Amino acid sequence: MQIPNSNQQPERGIVLAVTLATVAILAIIIASYLTLANQVNSSVSRSQSWNQAIPVLESGLEEALTQLHFAGTNSLLLTQNSWTYGLDGLYHKTRTFSDGTYFNVSIQPAVNPVIISTGYVAVMSASSSTVTNYISRRVKVITQKQAPTPGGINAKGTISMNGNGSLDSFNSADPNYSTGGLYDPAKREANGLALTDSSAAGAVSVGNGTIYGSVATGPTGTASTGANGSVGDLAYVASNSGIEAGHDANNANVQFNDVTAPFPFNKGVTPLSGTVLGTNYTSYLATGSYSMTSISMSSKESMAIIGNAVLYVNGSVSLSGQAYIYIAPGCSLTMYVNGSVSIGGNGIANGTSQASQCTIYGMPGCTSMDMAGNGGFIGTVYAPEADLSFHGNADSTGAFSANTVTIGGNGSIHYDEALGNTGKSYVVISWNEF
Repeated sequence: MQIPNSNQQPERGIVLAVTLATVAILAIIIASYLTLANQVNSSVSRSQSWNQAIPVLESGLEEALTQLHFAGTNSLLLTQNSWTYGLDGLYHKTRTFSDGTYFNVSIQPAVNPVIISTGYVAVMSASSSTVTNYISRRVKVITQKQAPTPGGINAKGTISMNGNGSLDSFNSADPNYSTGGLYDPAKREANGLALTDSSAAGAVSVGNGTIYGSVATGPTGTASTGANGSVGDLAYVASNSGIEAGHDANNANVQFNDVTAPFPFNKGVTPLSGTVLGTNYTSYLATGSYSMTSISMSSKESMAIIGNAVLYVNGSVSLSGQAYIYIAPGCSLTMYVNGSVSIGGNGIANGTSQASQCTIYGMPGCTSMDMAGNGGFIGTVYAPEADLSFHGNADSTGAFSANTVTIGGNGSIHYDEALGNTGKSYVVISWNEF
């Protein structure tokens, strides 16, 4: 008979205790690991949601900026486009995306409209199947209208002054810097700007001309003057040649977007002819949308603008001899051209005397534009694919953007600073997250 050894019982107890302790420790370690993993997953999820909230709120900003571009702060157009007016005096809109994210955005109507956009992104549970809560981020931006062509002359390529012409500025909206809203050399300002994105040597060549203001080129680009050329403020150019310190820069980076058609060509009507305003015109345009395959006027042919007309020319425009286009006071002409432009003869007579009332847009097919009319042009030109040339001694008032710009003769360009308030696009001048 085998007699049990009583000493084995304590040993078995110790083994059991050690095993239980080990299991407990492992359980604690596993639990801690799972807790840590859950916290890490939660942290990563929150971090991803936090980062994703910025693109969402930026979508709200884009929605508001697009609305401002096409309708400004017009209350009727805001409500027609599903913006809701609130008791806080703001217009609100909410948009939800397919992934569950959404934004709330508001517009405060003002001279410089204020946009507040909040982006909401769901934080998912560990199973990624239920929404536990939302993370939000909010920004407040202040906007202002972007001038159609800030500073007077903008180009993708070279800017050349080959004569004794000049570039200066005035403000048709300020009697201190204009007379009756018209340019007055005695009240000129030195805020003219010849700007090009070109980074080439000699990107801006002033020659013996004068720029009352500044020049700007792309990175590594240079500007130069001739022996009698000058760039600077009023006092500097009065008695100096060359470029005044602080009046040149090489940080230009302007985006030149192509011009698209204002409407399908076949949707515009053909201008009529007859007697309006007491004069027999070859053609006339009232308020509305018009289409022409081309314009070729010579001798004493003429066109009158007696309303707010939008004209789409799907070919070239040519004025010569004594031909002219007349814009009556209180009216406006916005012309889209998809071919070459040559404005000679008696040019475009802007009876409003306001550059904002005459606009020429050069579409991709517009690769050359020549301004040589006997009368001074008052208006704006935006033709990013065109080589724009000024000839003769007539002055031009307004603002001009093109592929390249060449100024010959002794004519001058007077940039109207009031055009800064006529642009359709708004840009952000202040961004604050709160």
